[in-house]
Amino acid sequence: MRICSGSIKGMNLNSPKGMKTRPMIERVKLALFNIIGEEIHGAKVLDCFSGSGALGLEALSRGAVECHFVENGRHVLPVLKANIEKSKFTQWKLTPKSAFFVKKSLPEQHFDIVLMDPPYKYIDHPCERKETLEFISELMKHACKQDSLVILHCRRHAMAGSPIPKSLELESKREYGSSELWFLRKV
Repeated sequence: MRICSGSIKGMNLNSPKGMKTRPMIERVKLALFNIIGEEIHGAKVLDCFSGSGALGLEALSRGAVECHFVENGRHVLPVLKANIEKSKFTQWKLTPKSAFFVKKSLPEQHFDIVLMDPPYKYIDHPCERKETLEFISELMKHACKQDSLVILHCRRHAMAGSPIPKSLELESKREYGSSELWFLRKV
């Protein structure tokens, strides 16, 4: 894994050992950032389910003004911290909590872009998916500005037929092999 573009382009990232985390495939990450393009410049970014920090660090490398990383995996946190420190960025914060319980510790109406790459189990099962979508909606109400963007990475067709919360609008959906990116806008 590496940073694809921007001020730290080419920086190699450490990965957590084992199969508990699943980094986003590089071509999907490239597509994501190409789609949001200039919207990343000057943005305040929230990276939920941060893992190695690849998405948040890519955002900072491409011109985001700050990134708030949220990760609670004990085996992942040392890797995430090492990658952040290696990047030499200073405009970041790390909250070592489950993303599902972080809302109250985030500043209100603050973020422009939310990057969400949750473990597939939170999307694959209908009950978990419903709870995840409700969480996203509540998070967007609390922590995001009007017109903020959330990008959700999931397994292809895992969201098929799922109702989008009323506070969000599906802007687009893109398929890449076995993955999908959902671009949801706060309305």
